[in-house]
Amino acid sequence: NYKEGSGKRILKRFYINGGRSMTTNYYYDPIIVPDNLELTQKNMMKLSFVELEKYNIMARTRNFNDEYKKITGRDYLSMYPREKPKYFMWPADFFGQEHWVTTKEKHFRD
Repeated sequence: NYKEGSGKRILKRFYINGGRSMTTNYYYDPIIVPDNLELTQKNMMKLSFVELEKYNIMARTRNFNDEYKKITGRDYLSMYPREKPKYFMWPADFFGQEHWVTTKEKHFRD
């Protein structure tokens, strides 16, 4: 916590103004400098390859969220692109669809 005279200093202050539209995603982009392409490029050059990959994932997620919100009216709360499902999922063509599965395994009941 910042206290006057403590020797600590405030590096950046953020203000969130509500009212226009609700959001659950807030971003601070330390690389992009609005209206200063030269400084933005300088910041990008400082990133390592791994940092650049992570930055690009964050930027893609933010851009996808903007498009997702235009269509659904809600924020996208995951990273884009998401990982593929790890387990098999039966396709669903309509609500309430059921799949029947047969197996040669024994079915035990108590």
